[in-house]
Amino acid sequence: MIKSSRTKRRKIKECLDMIISSTESYPPTSSCSNFVPPVSNSISYEHPMDLMTFSSYNATVNVESETTNYIDPPENVIEHEPLPIEVDFKNDLASWAVENKVPLNAVNGLLSVLNKHDCFSELPKDSRTLLGTFHKNNYPIRTVDPGIYYHFGIAKGILKNYDVTSNNGNDLIQIAVGFDGLPLSRSSKSQFWPILAYIRNSFTSKKVFPIGVYHGDAKPKESDDFILDFVNEAVDLSTNGLYINDKHFKIIFDLFCCDVPAKSFILKIKDHSGFSSCTRC
Repeated sequence: MIKSSRTKRRKIKECLDMIISSTESYPPTSSCSNFVPPVSNSISYEHPMDLMTFSSYNATVNVESETTNYIDPPENVIEHEPLPIEVDFKNDLASWAVENKVPLNAVNGLLSVLNKHDCFSELPKDSRTLLGTFHKNNYPIRTVDPGIYYHFGIAKGILKNYDVTSNNGNDLIQIAVGFDGLPLSRSSKSQFWPILAYIRNSFTSKKVFPIGVYHGDAKPKESDDFILDFVNEAVDLSTNGLYINDKHFKIIFDLFCCDVPAKSFILKIKDHSGFSSCTRC
């Protein structure tokens, strides 16, 4: 057993010299893939762990020399790039003009400048087309004595507010309708009489949409004339139903909401302050 550290170092030195001399005695060949770096005889090893470190270094060199062959990536590989975000520039521009109350002539001037560039060639040339405002003659406004009436439509409101994807296979649409009158100002007799509705069995938010609206300095003289368009369309929808995305839906008007004055006006009965004004009397 080797006891002194000097003897240990001498034995290690002799072993290393023997390994180096045996390695140098073989000439290098082209098929040899291992490479041993030259070691100087002047290297001193103060501890046996130095020999282990040297052996680990040789193993590391051999592994690196064997893994220096790199594989080129195929030519058909396409690097990932973030997809462009689609922006509805037309609607954004219209919202900007409305929110900032930009005059129509200023919007027309802006559109004329943008249309000169190819990227904005699809924008309309007039602010009325951009904002969706048209001349009043394009709307079928009907005269209802002593004012005027415009019919928005029941079917249009249903198509805009009914979510077919969340109906769970239900083919029935229940509509609630309301009639009422409201003054527009204290300094005049101008007033509105709107006909409003919402979808009762909607599985999403129950949004109220207009069916028709009357405007005048007094309420309509004849309720039959006032609700004429509503009654005609309601009868048609109740009889034939409505197709939404190639699916037939049955329409039912099962709720009518009115305050007492509006109820007496629509039903043509005595006012709530009159004698025997109850509808059941």
